[in-house]
Amino acid sequence: MKLALFDIDGTLTNTNHIDQQSFVKAYKDLFNYDISNVDWNECEHYTDSGIAEFVFLRELGRPAGRFEVNKIKKHLMDLFFNAYEANEDDFSEVKGANDFLEKLKKEGWAIAIATGCWEDSAIFKLNCSGIDYEEIPVAHSDHDISRPGIINKAIELAKEQYAVNEFEKVVYFGDGLWDVKATSELNIPMIGIDVKGSGNLNDKGVLAVYSDFDSAVIID
Repeated sequence: MKLALFDIDGTLTNTNHIDQQSFVKAYKDLFNYDISNVDWNECEHYTDSGIAEFVFLRELGRPAGRFEVNKIKKHLMDLFFNAYEANEDDFSEVKGANDFLEKLKKEGWAIAIATGCWEDSAIFKLNCSGIDYEEIPVAHSDHDISRPGIINKAIELAKEQYAVNEFEKVVYFGDGLWDVKATSELNIPMIGIDVKGSGNLNDKGVLAVYSDFDSAVIID
């Protein structure tokens, strides 16, 4: 059995903009930290947990505590809920995502999600976008602070879900340069989703890059 792993923001769902906007507002509202112009290349782990650690180290010289992280999670979910109420299109699926997942299932692929989101926000985005994840294991930033760690957790959960010891092949679908870095570190082939046509993934050597899932092919 082969395994296809998927990121959420910018890959399965069109939520990159609302995610970034809500994060900036959450840190401003709660702590008066302006993260709108942060150079995220300096952030070791570009995940929800990694961002919290990075911002607090930068501002206070220490990681965020559990109480502070919980405050961020709660406020972030309030912002997401309000954003969805205002405009459901901010949480739409990337074109063809659900159909593509169904095609993979019919071809006998195992599927798992590996996202840098915290669990609550990941599930909220999947629900709002209509992505059918009911039988799909989801690894997230509550499992691990790093993207390689989250990807490894997704593989572990998929092995349990599909009752296999090893997968014949593992492929990752992502949209960010952090996805390129993580998959390169783990020696996992990556297929890019570049909704805005930025060309950034091609520049980093991702050979297969698609604008959405209607144009993507089922890997052999």
